[in-house]
Amino acid sequence: MATENLFDEIIKTNDIHFRGIKIGDDINDVITKEGTPTEEKRYSNPFLSYFYEVGETEEILVYYNFLEDTNEVTEIKLFFISYPDFYWKKDGGNDYVEFTNLLENNKIQKYSEIFLDTLHKIIDHFTTIFKSSPTIKIHDEVFNLPYQNFKAYAWEYEEIYRLSVITYIDDTVDGNVKNTLIISLRNF
Repeated sequence: MATENLFDEIIKTNDIHFRGIKIGDDINDVITKEGTPTEEKRYSNPFLSYFYEVGETEEILVYYNFLEDTNEVTEIKLFFISYPDFYWKKDGGNDYVEFTNLLENNKIQKYSEIFLDTLHKIIDHFTTIFKSSPTIKIHDEVFNLPYQNFKAYAWEYEEIYRLSVITYIDDTVDGNVKNTLIISLRNF
């Protein structure tokens, strides 16, 4: 799947309210647009979640948090995950120690092209929508090793909405390296 198609699968609309759901919309509007949720939690910290497999091995997981008493969406959080070791194996890699060395020396970009292209399209999209460059943070308490490439981009819209795009390499599970991107939209 081309990165343009992945971008379209993630964003869905050409405004701040990616996927066509606004903060404050009724949770039933989510069901109308996204279909039957993969998981639904009512009561304490209620949410609907949706899981999609896209691309060759990429995944999208979307959470719609909402207020139980009003059914209003309060936050939209989307995870986009890509597996660079899949592309490394597809390219002939078979010694995982070699892959780990590439990872720890920040040399897996060749196997992260789809993820990185999609990330750049998303950053460009929101920079255009917000008509400003994001505030960028490059240090995290969890993903703080240089090769994990933690970066957080943040925009604010008229003190109404706050949108962030966070990206990092998650290697917390041996043999399961994930390029991770998280988009979060919530009220200011």
